[in-house]
Amino acid sequence: MLEKMGKGVEIAEEHREKRRHDGFIADLFRGKAGFNYIFPWRGRTDADWAKEKQVIGDLMSLLLKKVDPELVDQTHDLPPEIFSDLAQQGFFALKVPEEQGGRGLSQTAYGHVIELANSYSTAVGILLSADNTIGAKFPVMHYGTPEQKAKYLPELSKTPSAFCFTEKDVGSDPAQMGTYALRIKTRHGQIKGYILTGEKWYITNSVLEDGKPLAKYLAVVTKIVDNQEDVAESKYFGMFIIPSDAVGIEIGPRNKFCGIHGIYNATIKLRYVLVDPDQLIGQEGQGFKIALEALNTGRISISAGCLGLAKKAFSASQWWAKTRSQWGKLIGQHEAIGAGFLTPAASNILAMEAMVNHASSLVDRERDVRLTAAVCKVFCSEHMWTIVDNTMQIFGGRGYETYASLSSREKTAAVERIWRDARPNRIFEGSTQILSQWVLREGLDEFIKQATTLLDGKEDQASRKKRFKIVWRLSCEYLRLFWPNEIQYVELPYPYLKKHLKFVEKRARKLKRALMILGAKFRNDLAHRQLIMEGCFWIATDLFAISVILSYAQNISARFGLEVFDLADIFCRQARLRIDEQFRKIWKNEDHQAGLVASKIMEGHYKFLHEGIM
Repeated sequence: MLEKMGKGVEIAEEHREKRRHDGFIADLFRGKAGFNYIFPWRGRTDADWAKEKQVIGDLMSLLLKKVDPELVDQTHDLPPEIFSDLAQQGFFALKVPEEQGGRGLSQTAYGHVIELANSYSTAVGILLSADNTIGAKFPVMHYGTPEQKAKYLPELSKTPSAFCFTEKDVGSDPAQMGTYALRIKTRHGQIKGYILTGEKWYITNSVLEDGKPLAKYLAVVTKIVDNQEDVAESKYFGMFIIPSDAVGIEIGPRNKFCGIHGIYNATIKLRYVLVDPDQLIGQEGQGFKIALEALNTGRISISAGCLGLAKKAFSASQWWAKTRSQWGKLIGQHEAIGAGFLTPAASNILAMEAMVNHASSLVDRERDVRLTAAVCKVFCSEHMWTIVDNTMQIFGGRGYETYASLSSREKTAAVERIWRDARPNRIFEGSTQILSQWVLREGLDEFIKQATTLLDGKEDQASRKKRFKIVWRLSCEYLRLFWPNEIQYVELPYPYLKKHLKFVEKRARKLKRALMILGAKFRNDLAHRQLIMEGCFWIATDLFAISVILSYAQNISARFGLEVFDLADIFCRQARLRIDEQFRKIWKNEDHQAGLVASKIMEGHYKFLHEGIM
């Protein structure tokens, strides 16, 4: 079913983690609501809370003393001393175990640190996240030999590091990667080194100023070949740790963006960079796999940063809604603002927080987080952007005026800066469009394997018998999906809340039935029906969100009271409407007609749309 999707998909298929998906979202694609994965909420140790409290306190103190977010936005630079200050307090080793000189934070505690940093200064949040989440530490900590850990971790804990994957022609398609490591062999065929050549784009933490590196070490993903002519066809990847001052590396000039001012991002050129075999992390062929694994926790960290931005925007919206009056009452008392903007923002933030903490808990307990991390990233980045964009709408013209300009006349919030800084999160670590399709592909892995056998075209007796068994099994499974399952593992304070879980259980079965029908209807073309697949993704995502917000609300109600269920309930009600609308659109849509128009656009039709512009 995937052979027509191109070489990039073929490479992703070859290097993807093959083990069976586990967890609530995986079960949704099997037609089950696995509430046992979510209820009861998994707590944390007192020691973990204590570590987090100490690190959060250190970060708050450092930021308030040393970082002025408005000045960073204006100058595009963090204070020069901030890097040494962060290093001295262990902020470049947040997840490095304490016995190896780090601060030993859990993923949950680490996510709260990134949330705080991003809410105050996105430049600091990205500096810490790009280093601690992926950077060069992840591959060394998880795939390095004892000798590599002893050699690199002490230095990596003192300075920011950088992760080099993206290229001019490579966003999500690894087949287009042009950077390569050429093997150097002895006459007996033994590898004695590599020569790296290529160019990497958008490398965060790479440059302090033009030509001068910020990161001391770079984690570089390349293809590995014996001859330069083999690069285009190669599916063999490696991960290398390289000093940024190595001969042949050119860094910069520094990239400039419309937002997130103060990040140190540049293009890196590698011109015949000689590296030793012990600079290869993991084995030859594992580079792409290591990169994919790093992105799992990377997506959770992006989600935590989105949560910080969403809370910052909501705080501004709430303040302005209670300050600004129009037409005889506060703007927050107008339904369009209060019920239309503030209520969804508040309930979605609670859902985001629940999702981030649940995903982080899976990492801490060494559970399968692949699907959850991707869903979390898409959900948080999309809802964050809606909250931030609505904050701009609530503030009106004041929101679009810069903080420096407006604050000279009145008290205000930096809405325009939040708005600019927030937007890239829908792109970082996998765009919404890419990740939604990836989740469906991964979630349907078992179904795809069966469908591949059904469509293999073989006519021998053994193949026909095998296909018959699959058809019989799928038919029985389809009929089973009409029978409800008992909801277990759940305790909620109000009976009406359990109705939301019954909805999840029923719609989980409906989703699987829909996917089975879609597979039979579109067959090999299903992977190309991206709008329908995106709709199925959002059904699964909202079913997950309903479940996780109720469990999280149950957990924190002991601290904040039963009012948390107000937000949980309204979120569930609105999510249920979205889910049923997505089900309707699966079967009744104008995707085909829209595709025909898109084809004509690509062919150069509708030239009149270009008239009247310069």
